[in-house]
Amino acid sequence: MIEYSSLALECALAVQSILDLHILETPGEHGKGVFRVRLEPGQEAAMGADEPVTLWVRGGQGGQGTPLFSGCLEGLLVREEGGYREAELTVLSGTVRLDRKRRDRVFQDT
Repeated sequence: MIEYSSLALECALAVQSILDLHILETPGEHGKGVFRVRLEPGQEAAMGADEPVTLWVRGGQGGQGTPLFSGCLEGLLVREEGGYREAELTVLSGTVRLDRKRRDRVFQDT
C-alpha cells in the first residue's frame, strides 16, 4: 500500500502537500492524472503549458524514489479556500508529445 505521506509531486509549483489524486488509464487514450495540491504560502502559482510533472514514491532502491506517473501539464486551476491556496493540475502522460509532433509518413498524409 502507498500512503500520501510517501508521495511527492515534482513540478514548477511550490507544493506543500498532495490532497487528492486520480490517475486514469483508458485503452486507446493517453494516461491522465488529476492532482489536487496545497501550495506553499506566498509562492507564485503559475506554470506554462507542457511543463513536466512527475509523481514520485519516496524511498525505494538506494533511497532515490520511484516515478509513479509522469507527463506534461494540460490544465491548471488555482483557488483560495479557507485561507489556503490549492491547485488542481491536469496532466497527460508524456506519450501525448508523440501525437503532437508532425511526422512525415505515408499513413499520416492520407
